[in-house]
Amino acid sequence: MNERLAVYKDRFTSKWNQFSKKQKWMILGISLFLLISLGLYIYIASQPVYKPLYNQKLSEQEIGTIKQELEASQIPYQITGNGTSIEVPEKMAQDVIVDLAAQGIPSQAGINAEIFSSTLGVTDRQFDVMKKEALQQELRKMLERVKGVRSAQVMITLPQESVWVTETPDTATASVIVDVEPGTTLDQKQINSLYLLVSRSVPKLPMEAIAITDQYSNPL
Repeated sequence: MNERLAVYKDRFTSKWNQFSKKQKWMILGISLFLLISLGLYIYIASQPVYKPLYNQKLSEQEIGTIKQELEASQIPYQITGNGTSIEVPEKMAQDVIVDLAAQGIPSQAGINAEIFSSTLGVTDRQFDVMKKEALQQELRKMLERVKGVRSAQVMITLPQESVWVTETPDTATASVIVDVEPGTTLDQKQINSLYLLVSRSVPKLPMEAIAITDQYSNPL
């Protein structure tokens, strides 16, 4: 093994000595540039992608409350939007939203439940269907992060936008069925977080228009 390494070393030394001084400096410079570029790429790629928690501006008081909770849990965050928005690493966003909702935070702003894309070529009706389905799936995943909830089914009815005055209700409704883990009873704090998550995720959805039951049809 040592003999083979010695042979490789001699070959490298012989080849290296064939280069002029200028060529050697050029090779060293390119190698150093590539190493720095690789290190910079690895550093940038390892940085977390931040995502805003809420889709509305937060008050100074709400920002302060959320900051306090995040710092207590040692969760990194960024304040953007001239101090009216707060972002956390995307991989942690849903857990943070659920934990804050369990404490009734925030009191007003809507949850940033989804971002829609790739809608080129679809009709308005198709887009509405896609939007509703995506919202239901995103909300289902958030509810399933609440401790004690094994799975969830979400059905949302969104108000129809129209330029005409109609008798159709202009508020949304939501029906949720949660499959509670065996031997588990959700406490009031957990139930409140379910209602808050649903209400803050769907536009024009008041608390009284939300119906949440367990798998045995017991209202929560």
